[in-house]
Amino acid sequence: MQPDRIGPFCHARWACGRAAPSRCLDLPAGYDPFLRLKNQLGVRNTKESRKSGGIALNVTAKTSSELAKQGMLTDPGDHFSGRYEVERKLKVDDLSAMRERLDALGAVPFVLGNTETDIFLDLEDGRIAQAGKSHVLRKMRPSGRVLWIVKGPGPDECIAMDLPDGTKAVAMLSALGFRERSRLTKARDIFFVGDCHVTLDHVESLGAFVEVAAMTDDRDALGDLAARVADVIAQLGLGGHAPVEHSYLEMLTGSQKSGSDS
Repeated sequence: MQPDRIGPFCHARWACGRAAPSRCLDLPAGYDPFLRLKNQLGVRNTKESRKSGGIALNVTAKTSSELAKQGMLTDPGDHFSGRYEVERKLKVDDLSAMRERLDALGAVPFVLGNTETDIFLDLEDGRIAQAGKSHVLRKMRPSGRVLWIVKGPGPDECIAMDLPDGTKAVAMLSALGFRERSRLTKARDIFFVGDCHVTLDHVESLGAFVEVAAMTDDRDALGDLAARVADVIAQLGLGGHAPVEHSYLEMLTGSQKSGSDS
């Protein structure tokens, strides 16, 4: 494997730390040829580097202004990255008590005072819900952020992505034959505790809930994630609470075939 090249020279060290071939310039370990450009653009490196093909590549974090435009208080990092999600939902009486416990744990606020409207879409024959999946466009206020989410059929399967324009997305999906079958609105705060995210929800007509979740692309890691989610639940003093098995939409409609949502 050759080191990554920059113009006529390459980094002075391999990603593993061994000295590079002698033809390379003798540059100091950790040399970043793009540092001046990053400083000019006002971006910073994340604490860790991702690796691609054995070569360490620096990944820049979002600037504070970019985060603020999306209603974020901190960079989410990999918290919402992954095809699989371990999620536990619990019914509670008092969200203010949960906020106090999160503060005591040193939880990091991600979004506060968020209002989310979930628009559930399906084809005329209802085939998505019948397959145990949910297909959702989530509109957030005040940030204006829009998420496109597919969950199921397994309880831990979740794919999501940001969309630049929710109105156009609805128009395009409608043109493809999708129709709105339901919607729900909730007030949501999200905090980070380790590699878990803790969501405090107040759902219209249903009340207050706490969700603790973590995501991964590695299906074999779901067992370890489930243990970490359970540990956070215990730290919140909710270890004795039975998890809620039905989605918000199922609880609102009385149906158990609507697919997953959160």
